[in-house]
Amino acid sequence: MEALWRTYYGAVFNPARLNLKAMRAEMPVRHWTTLPEAQMLPSLVAAAPQRVRGMLNERAPAPTARPFVPDTADLEKLRAAAAACTGCALHAPAPPGKRRIHQTPRYSEIRACRPWVEAEIASVQPRLIVCLGATAAKALLGPQFRLTKERGRLLDSPWGSPALATWHPSAVLRADQPAHADELLAQLIADLTLAARHVGTTAED
Repeated sequence: MEALWRTYYGAVFNPARLNLKAMRAEMPVRHWTTLPEAQMLPSLVAAAPQRVRGMLNERAPAPTARPFVPDTADLEKLRAAAAACTGCALHAPAPPGKRRIHQTPRYSEIRACRPWVEAEIASVQPRLIVCLGATAAKALLGPQFRLTKERGRLLDSPWGSPALATWHPSAVLRADQPAHADELLAQLIADLTLAARHVGTTAED
């Protein structure tokens, strides 16, 4: 059993998460002699840096749609090209049913599709970018963006035009209480009113 345990321990040992301080805190070194895997620890620890470098070298490149985005500002050509994009795994299952529609995309998927959004912004050149919901806001303004704290404000964006984030209309429909739905709807209307006012002001300029 001890030999089997040592084999398993060596297989699941993650060199990228090696933390000797934490290991010693959870199990002092003086107790290591009682552990079946204790004889393996020095060699595993010594080989950890090289194994981490190997893992980094073998890591597959992050998926991206960039090679599929044509160098054009024509929305129709962009739309046609987007239909044939296989830049990430989403091209196969999105969205075959309600599960995909209501499933929040991973950040890696958001990042992979970002070149399409950037191409559309470059083509439209909007006076204001409105992000409906947390997913859209994080896609354009960064994964640390918090909708509850920063919605309803004109924010700087990397594209020159300001951005404004607000609730997605579906959040109003999914609210658990009528009073909460009324609150979200009032905030959504106020934010969109601010957006319309800003666009109207810049159009006059």
